[in-house]
Amino acid sequence: MNKTIKIVTPDNVEIEYTLASVGVRAAAAGIDLLIHGTVFLFAAIIAAIVLVVNEADEDTILKIIGIMFLIYGVLNYGYYIICDMLMKGQTIGKKVYKIRIIRDNGEGITIAHAMIREFIRATIDLVGVGFVLIFLSKKNKRLGDMMASTIVVEEEKRTLAYLDLVYNTLGKYDLSKEEATLLQDYFSRKDAMEEASKNRLQKKLVAYFVKKLNVQEHISDEDVFLKSILQ
Repeated sequence: MNKTIKIVTPDNVEIEYTLASVGVRAAAAGIDLLIHGTVFLFAAIIAAIVLVVNEADEDTILKIIGIMFLIYGVLNYGYYIICDMLMKGQTIGKKVYKIRIIRDNGEGITIAHAMIREFIRATIDLVGVGFVLIFLSKKNKRLGDMMASTIVVEEEKRTLAYLDLVYNTLGKYDLSKEEATLLQDYFSRKDAMEEASKNRLQKKLVAYFVKKLNVQEHISDEDVFLKSILQ
C-alpha cells in the first residue's frame, strides 16, 4: 500500500496526497531515459553522417564531439527543468504515470526547486545515493527532494465518481452575488494577469470555496473547480 501524507497549505487548507512509489518513479524515469536515448542516438547518427560526407578534419571532429557533449548536457539536465516548468512539476514520464513534483507545503515548484533537484540528480544521485534514500526516507525522498524541499505525489484520479461528488456538493450551494461577481471577474482577467498574481488569487479563491463547501477531495485542477461553482 502506498504511503500517504497530509499537507497544510499556506492557505491553511489540509490536503492528503499519496506519495509516488519507488516502482512508479523508476518506470517514469525509464520513459524519460528512453526519450533521451532516442534523441541522442538521432543526433549521433546525424553527426556521423556529417563527418563521413564532409571527410572532416581533426578540428571539425573535435567541434562535433563538443556539440554532442552539449546535447548530452541539455538532455540530462535541461530536459527535466524545461519539462518541470512547462508541465508544472512533470516530465513526459511522470505525466504518463500520473505523478507530479510539488513543494513540501503543497505548492507548485519554481525554477529554483527544479534546478536544485536536477543538479543533485545529474551528479550525486547518479551513483545510486538517490535510489537508496528513497527507500530510507519516510516521504520517499531522494537527495534532490531533500535539498529542494519537494516530494513526488500521485495525481488525483479524476474518476466519474469523484466528479459526481464535487458537482453534487457544489449543487447544494447558492453563490451570493458578491461571490459570483468575484469569480466572473477572475475568469475575465486571469489571462491578462501576471502568472504569480494569478496563482495567488486562484489559490485564495480555491481555499475559500473548499472551506465554504467543505470539499474533502483534493482539487488538482483549480480552474475546473472554480468554473464548476459558477455553473
